[in-house]
Amino acid sequence: MTIRIGFIGCGWVSGAHLEKLKDIPDVTLGAFCDADFERANARVKEYGGAAYSDYQAMIEKEELDAVYVMLPPFAHGGTELACIDAGLPIFVEKPIALDLDTAKKVRHQVEKNKIITAVGYQWRYSPVTLKAVELLKNREIGMVIGHCFAFYPGGSPTWGLKAKSGGQVVEQATHIIDLARMLAGEIERVYCEHDRRLLKDYENFDIADVSSATLRFKNGAVGTLLNSCANVPVDTSLRIIAKDLVLTHRNYKLEIWHNGTIEVFEEKYTGDYYSGGFTEEDRIFIEAVRKKDPSRIKSTYTDACKTLAVTLAIEESASRGKPVKVSI
Repeated sequence: MTIRIGFIGCGWVSGAHLEKLKDIPDVTLGAFCDADFERANARVKEYGGAAYSDYQAMIEKEELDAVYVMLPPFAHGGTELACIDAGLPIFVEKPIALDLDTAKKVRHQVEKNKIITAVGYQWRYSPVTLKAVELLKNREIGMVIGHCFAFYPGGSPTWGLKAKSGGQVVEQATHIIDLARMLAGEIERVYCEHDRRLLKDYENFDIADVSSATLRFKNGAVGTLLNSCANVPVDTSLRIIAKDLVLTHRNYKLEIWHNGTIEVFEEKYTGDYYSGGFTEEDRIFIEAVRKKDPSRIKSTYTDACKTLAVTLAIEESASRGKPVKVSI
């Protein structure tokens, strides 16, 4: 059975998925939609299919089996609902929305219509992450320490604007929060301080460039999340301190400390930035659509709402100057 895929949003992240999908057997890249028609047409020239600038027209005219929603944070909501109304499974890139009301509306329709969904938290599929899950099974966790240090993508017209991207925690550090949830459990309360300190001269930029958040997990563990997009060397990691075990998860490598010895478990890295589970998340989503069985999907839309809730609570705490309870 050939699975025919449509894409809504043809920016750079769509290219990462397209490079994986084109190598999956019995997958056809059938249609591309972007507000910039020429960008959609460029994808058609490379991968085939039909180009659109109106996603409603694409959904109505094309016989699709699933849709990849590759939109910037502020543009989510209506597109997902249109796909759900058409009964189409959706793969949504993170963050899934900029507010919980939008995410809840989509989640309600997803659950009501039993739509197969996946969200782009690729680290959940990485061999490094799965090894960490295995090692942490039945262990008490005391502390979680995460950081997301990166650079400001100055060429983006939207990334530096809070109303468009949500800020670094919502747009980038969401991966660290999602990984922390998967490995250490749900987060119930947060407190954050942030500021714009080092990128004051940038235009179209009103988000914090440094932040520090304290996290309280429902199981009693405490955590921290440090972030900066002030043009620092890219470095993201999550360290988990458990009973007689310390794990440091950094992209394609897991450092394992146990009883005074250190072991390194490493994923085979091919030089492709989008390894680390990227291929596997696409393959499993296609398999779920083909078999109508979502059981192997590790990040559904419903679960991703919980990650969004934590990141939004962190932003709210920083704005209000006091702890915020995570609510979803």
